[in-house]
Amino acid sequence: MKKLATPTMSDIAEICGVTRQTVYAALNDKPGVSEETRQRILSAVKEHNYRPNRIALTLKNKSTNMVGVTIFDIRNTFFADWVQGINRVLRKHGLHLMVFEVADKEEEIDAIETIIDYQVCGMILCPVHAPGGTDVMNDVNQRGIPLVSLGPVEGLEYPIISVQNVEVGLKATDHLVELGHRRLVCFRGPDTNYDAGDRAQGFVKSLNKHGIQYKPEMMIKAGDTIEEGYRCALEILRMPRAERPTGILCFNDALAMGVYEAIRELGMSIPDDMSVVGCDDVRLARLLGPPLSTMAVPVQEMGEAAAELLIAQIESKDSFDSHARVFKPKLVSRGSVLDLRHASPTD
Repeated sequence: MKKLATPTMSDIAEICGVTRQTVYAALNDKPGVSEETRQRILSAVKEHNYRPNRIALTLKNKSTNMVGVTIFDIRNTFFADWVQGINRVLRKHGLHLMVFEVADKEEEIDAIETIIDYQVCGMILCPVHAPGGTDVMNDVNQRGIPLVSLGPVEGLEYPIISVQNVEVGLKATDHLVELGHRRLVCFRGPDTNYDAGDRAQGFVKSLNKHGIQYKPEMMIKAGDTIEEGYRCALEILRMPRAERPTGILCFNDALAMGVYEAIRELGMSIPDDMSVVGCDDVRLARLLGPPLSTMAVPVQEMGEAAAELLIAQIESKDSFDSHARVFKPKLVSRGSVLDLRHASPTD
């Protein structure tokens, strides 16, 4: 028989002299199909390069083998590692990713609505604007779509993946203070990001512990991108040396990279002119010059945990663990912090 260009399930059934239901059962390892018939069908599928119509299967089964994932800033390798961890687990279960980059509330809502429309079997969200009170999240809740979130979603009881973020800010600031730094600023993340508040809280907690008076000007609302870190760093670095901070704690490594860029542009150096500590320990952190001291979080492991929690929901929708999986950070000391413990008071 001549090879068909775009064979359908009905074509395969006709070639093999069986019904469409038999072809469907053979391809999905359903019972009731003899081994001889199954092999004949599989041979025809291979010969004619038949591929199932996923849209038709979605309409039949009311669900796909797709998982919707939202992330913020695809350029940030934190999210690349997060998605890689998720994908590693999902593929073992025959599931595939549908990834959306969202930059604001409108894009976030649009992405979630699209994920719902594709009748995914679950979703994993990195909430950018904590959409818990929106109509779209109420729709997710009412439909009972399995969901895992990186951080809490207000008003929804679903499993979440989190980090001890107060500890992140605390230990990072401790590192600076213990090396003699007392004039410090914190480049805080976006207000809509729950991590930002917790890490900023850790910064203030460390100052109090070490007897350093906190002042509002020590907390700078920066954001979470390289560009925002660059902009805020320029303002700090243009201050007179005797007045400017000696160390900057950045909400994430992307902000720290922006500081590095500003330092280079002004002909200064790290750590001689400014000490910097980041958070997250993305892969690029160790490649900077000098390598960035940062608070490491196990991003790929967190992604794997998110996928495992989602699989547990999919397999048992009526009963699942809604508690948070909280991961511990770890300080990675490299070359971006100057030791001021033996410096003169004017340094």
